[in-house]
Amino acid sequence: MPLFLKEMFRRMKSSSDGVYLSLLFILALVLCHHLLQGKLLGSGVDFESSFVRVVGLIQCWKEGLFLGRWLPDINAGHGYPLLNFYSPLFTYFAAGFGWILRDPVAGMNTAIILAFFFSAAAMYLFSREFWGKDGAFLSAVAYMYCPYHIWDVFFRGACAEFFSSIFFPLVAWSLYRVYKKLDAGSILMAMISLAGLILSHNLMAAVFLLVASVYVCFLFFLIPSDKRGLFFLSCIVVLVGALCLTAYFWIPILYEKDFVSLWRSLGIDHRQELFNLQQLFGHAWKVYPYKRPMVSFQLGLVHIFLGAVSLVFWIKIRAYDQKAAGHIVFWLVIGSVFGYLMLIDSLWFWDVMPGLKYFDFPWRFFLILNLVLCFIVGALAVVFSGRFLRPLIFGVTLILVAVNIGFCKPDADMKTFQSIDWKNWIYSQNPRDGMEYLPRWVKRISVVSPEKRFEIVQGQGDIFVKDLQSGPRSELTVRTTTGALVAYHHFYFPGWAVFVDGKETKINFENDFGLILFMVPPGEHQVVVRFGHTSVRVVGEVISLLMIFLFILGVIFRKKIDVGLCKRKVVAISLK
Repeated sequence: MPLFLKEMFRRMKSSSDGVYLSLLFILALVLCHHLLQGKLLGSGVDFESSFVRVVGLIQCWKEGLFLGRWLPDINAGHGYPLLNFYSPLFTYFAAGFGWILRDPVAGMNTAIILAFFFSAAAMYLFSREFWGKDGAFLSAVAYMYCPYHIWDVFFRGACAEFFSSIFFPLVAWSLYRVYKKLDAGSILMAMISLAGLILSHNLMAAVFLLVASVYVCFLFFLIPSDKRGLFFLSCIVVLVGALCLTAYFWIPILYEKDFVSLWRSLGIDHRQELFNLQQLFGHAWKVYPYKRPMVSFQLGLVHIFLGAVSLVFWIKIRAYDQKAAGHIVFWLVIGSVFGYLMLIDSLWFWDVMPGLKYFDFPWRFFLILNLVLCFIVGALAVVFSGRFLRPLIFGVTLILVAVNIGFCKPDADMKTFQSIDWKNWIYSQNPRDGMEYLPRWVKRISVVSPEKRFEIVQGQGDIFVKDLQSGPRSELTVRTTTGALVAYHHFYFPGWAVFVDGKETKINFENDFGLILFMVPPGEHQVVVRFGHTSVRVVGEVISLLMIFLFILGVIFRKKIDVGLCKRKVVAISLK
């Protein structure tokens, strides 16, 4: 993201680039004008879940849990693995603004507005490589005002999924830069873009990693044969570097996924989620469970028309630039494949591919189709180049805004929060995500908040504790004459540890409620209960920290790296 911002601001130094990017920011404000009221969107369970994560992460930061793997305050203090499994990047982004502005609502709204702008800016950078500044602006406006993008935020509230739309064009652009330049800056840009994709949304990251791999193969056959070895090596460096940067996140997922009840998120009937080809072109259609009259699962008639015009003049585009025309064909094939997978005719494929059950909703592929269609729209700048181009851009922009701005209206009353204690607020919330990350040993959930956070369930004695609510660390004194089995009314999850007089004691979590139970011997004892690291998390975090250090070194010494790459190119050419 920092390199993306640097490149974006560098572009703004050019007068036309600066004007276009400034206009994109204004259009983002127009699209999100409801969010400028200082209120929170009230629609969509996913939006509520996104906001709970943001508030929860801010509370984690206040309590010293920077990564927010476990939120101890949620579920009436029973806890939940907040960002140990769920893609964290949007939550970090929004919580960062919430921390700075001292208002989670303002942080959430700011993050959404900037997400729309950054997605358009990323599309601008990618399309500019092929269609110039004017065509890039057309692609960017179309991408920002895609009906599905708007619906994803304003109706469904899937902020993390929408946030991944920033990285689709960004990854494609950075990989194209690697192909085009084969320099250190491009490699580092591709690495950080791919890392952002991995952290933005688990499912869409897996999908677009596949698309990016196919795109690399496509570029591999376009590049001169003497540069293919270096290009292939550069892409391997990009992939390994991105995986190392995000190791703190995905390594614990692989190891700890069996500790949660992921089965809760399965069971979606894909027959109810697939649809007919004609529904791509409709104004609105209904799909379970989002049965609202304004739901818009569609590519957009204006988008389709503009893309079709570009394809009609493909021969003219080919005469302008064969590589650009080849990219249209490539992305059109990608879009056709994913478009087919959303149709009822592809049900056989969903049935024979058991791994797709984790994907839940086929209509997520609209994110790929939006990228393809909006990239093709930018080719209009080549088709209609000349003195009428700028008026055409102005007219198309107005049409795109006028047709799609109606979808930006929230379908529920916006919420206000005044003089609220966010710690108490999050204490009374649940994740609103189906509880698929609930620790698997939790068989029953108490619907009543416990009167005491710590209590003796066997034996006799007294407990003196500082904080009745939860937190990442609690200190208490236990006095017992018989020995006591103490219950901490909090879900157990790897990382929790109990120390009696400085010595770690065994935790018994094999109970119906999955609570933390531990024995205290007779006498008076000082007990510390805290949430910390596990060995697998330490390994992931160390790998990520080392890679961040290497990445910074790469940024500092990228000119020297470029000299080395140039020498390899010269040697390769001379050997040939």
